[in-house]
Amino acid sequence: MRYLPLFIIIITVNFWELPVVQAATNCATQTDIPETECNALVSLFNSTTGAGWYDLFSGGWNITNNPCSWAGVTCQDGHVVTVDKQNNGLEGPLPDLTALTQLETLNLSANQLNGPISSANLPTSLQTLYLSDNQLSGDAPDLSTFTHLVTVELGDNPLIGTPQFPPQLAGTLQFSETHYRVNESDGTLTLIITRSGGSDGELVAHYATLNDTAEVESDFEMANGSLTWLDKESFDKTFTITLTDDTVVENDETFTATLTDNTGTRLATATVTIEDNDINQLTLSAALTQFSEAIGVVAATVTRTGDTTEALTVNLSSSDTSEVIVPTTVTINSGANSIVFDMTTLDDTILDGTQTLILTATATGYLDSTLTINVTDDDVTPPPPTQYILTVDVVGNGAVTSSDINCSNSCTYTYNDGSHRILTATPATGSRFTGWSGICSGTSTCQVTMNQAQNVTAAFNLLLPDEFTLT
Repeated sequence: MRYLPLFIIIITVNFWELPVVQAATNCATQTDIPETECNALVSLFNSTTGAGWYDLFSGGWNITNNPCSWAGVTCQDGHVVTVDKQNNGLEGPLPDLTALTQLETLNLSANQLNGPISSANLPTSLQTLYLSDNQLSGDAPDLSTFTHLVTVELGDNPLIGTPQFPPQLAGTLQFSETHYRVNESDGTLTLIITRSGGSDGELVAHYATLNDTAEVESDFEMANGSLTWLDKESFDKTFTITLTDDTVVENDETFTATLTDNTGTRLATATVTIEDNDINQLTLSAALTQFSEAIGVVAATVTRTGDTTEALTVNLSSSDTSEVIVPTTVTINSGANSIVFDMTTLDDTILDGTQTLILTATATGYLDSTLTINVTDDDVTPPPPTQYILTVDVVGNGAVTSSDINCSNSCTYTYNDGSHRILTATPATGSRFTGWSGICSGTSTCQVTMNQAQNVTAAFNLLLPDEFTLT
């Protein structure tokens, strides 16, 4: 019996804190949020058997006229931004919540919600959507237009199919490169498609090839098909294009590979350049490819492949004519496959280190050739100047100054050979300058020429009681 009074007090306090119960919320008269948002909350309450929620008195829902104080409701600037009724005994279908135009977070997971998830009934302002661990059924929702979504959980529901998510969650599909270059003798080309930026939901890419200067059958075989990434899959996928190795001498040719989604919208493109392996080509070579600028002349050769019946004029150029010059043109005679020409170096007086330049040979109907040349510098770096140390000592109370000197104790300064400084001794108050010693003497300024290490001392004495400084 001795515990009975305490028990009675506890019961009394609990009842004192219970809210005053009203008949129902009047959304038209409440002032917390717009009436439409209040009606949407009441609709959620009624659709999910709110009277049976686990909250005491349903957390105030549809009882008080202050929706922003209802359990699980957060408001900001006069709008509902969060509804959190996780694991709270909600049972029934999801109503239309689109009136909650500022809603950012909706957490109704771990309840007994049923029926479909209709994206048309959800506000597009949502950033976080938790509906996992319910009994929601029907087709998985298409949330691809919900551009603000950053987090979605729909698991543990008997949904049919795979949800569609916006790019920031589902990610994007693209070629690993926007330009591929292959030789027609390579046989095949494998293109890689990556999924980046997200992996929620299923993504499908339909690939195809389009003619450009390269054409199907004569240059490559058509490729058409589809690639599918399942929910949470993010690894790369590939498809292969077969190339045609013909015997025709032709210029480089291109075709396009494309990716489209299920609606036919273009996702990505990649350009493929096929190099012809049948084209005649030029080759540049040289006796030396690295030499001093003082060498004068170095022999180089340009060689052609293919038919030598006719003479061939070859255009030559140097990317840096301040280092190496070459003839503007040379002629490979009929019956010959090469010609030797001179590279002439220019020996300047500029200290510029090793210079790299490119020689280029071109001719109509031939593949260009380049050759990298390194020209080393023969100019010598001047030695560093000789330097000497000036030591300044101050005895007594005063200072020695110059353009870059301010010394009141013992100081050292480093100067190049031949430097000149004029030193001035200034006594402190109550002292007088008595003279220089070392490289200078007397009491006037000290002139120092740095042709060796130098030492100078300035002496200061205290004024006697009956002495004064004349200014």
